[in-house]
Amino acid sequence: MAFFKEHFENENFKVIAAAGHLNTVYLVCAAKSSQWKNIAAIVLCRYVKEDYNFFYKDQGEDQGLPESRCFCPERILKQLAPVEETYSDSSSQRRAREWRDACWANINKRSAIPNLQAGDVVKGPKVLKFTNGFETDTLRVTKTKPLRFQVSDDSIMFFRVRRKDLDGISVLPTGCLA
Repeated sequence: MAFFKEHFENENFKVIAAAGHLNTVYLVCAAKSSQWKNIAAIVLCRYVKEDYNFFYKDQGEDQGLPESRCFCPERILKQLAPVEETYSDSSSQRRAREWRDACWANINKRSAIPNLQAGDVVKGPKVLKFTNGFETDTLRVTKTKPLRFQVSDDSIMFFRVRRKDLDGISVLPTGCLA
């Protein structure tokens, strides 16, 4: 947060809050041009292993961001002023609204994944295919951090599944996996 306050703040722009996701930082900012209402600024960060190891590009929520930049945390989104109050231009309003809607959709999608515990048996809506050729739609959770699964209680095969591949899973009653 200190970096962004130092490099972004001036008499026309104030940084209120910041949160990061992967290589993107989401800022709540108040801009003089928006009558000091809270708007979102998105900073794309890049780290390299050379002397100058940090680059960034800042963008506004009204600039039409790609789907990969729609993972703004809920606590940041809740601090933003309504789009209609901050942007007078209809195309800026539309782009900002689309970005916020995509962020809320991602938040809702992530919250729909149940909190898994070791021992839970989960069934997915589709068959998962693993690199060793194995295919299944039902797995038992063995660890939650990092998330690990096995096929059955006596199996020696353990699997990793990305959380994004868990969309639509359901937790089955105990004893459903052989």
